[in-house]
Amino acid sequence: MLRILIGLAAAAALVVLVYRQPAYAANVAADKAAIQASLNAGCEGFIHGDVAAAVAPYSKNIFLFDLAPKLHSNYDDVIQVNKQLAGAMEGKPTCAYRDVAIEVDHNHAYAHYLLAFTATLKGGKTLDVVERVTDVFERTNGKWLVVHEHASVPMDIMTEKLYLHAQE
Repeated sequence: MLRILIGLAAAAALVVLVYRQPAYAANVAADKAAIQASLNAGCEGFIHGDVAAAVAPYSKNIFLFDLAPKLHSNYDDVIQVNKQLAGAMEGKPTCAYRDVAIEVDHNHAYAHYLLAFTATLKGGKTLDVVERVTDVFERTNGKWLVVHEHASVPMDIMTEKLYLHAQE
């Protein structure tokens, strides 16, 4: 009798897993779309000089390896760098994501992509940069937030030359 009960319990668990899989797959697609939308909204915030919108994808607990001068940054640093950049720009910058890949697993996700942006600074200097970015996301109160980010640009370590708008 015990074997029958164990067998029935195992079969019931298997049925639950099988029927939950399509729902999870649908959630993954929705989660990927939500992450992409969050990144796009941050880009739009950057374009419009809206620092709060530009940093909205980030967790207040973020740990960031960025192009900015510090070895690693936190949320307050992200806000300050965005404020400095917004104040230094003249006209409207551009911001676009390329080659975005997002993987989701329940409450965590990661993405890697190229982030291209251009801006004209006051005084006429232009920025034309393609960053390589990897983000780690955590679902917090139903929202996907970046908890770790690593941004870089390719560099030839022998010549120390940066390739700010490198192409594959």
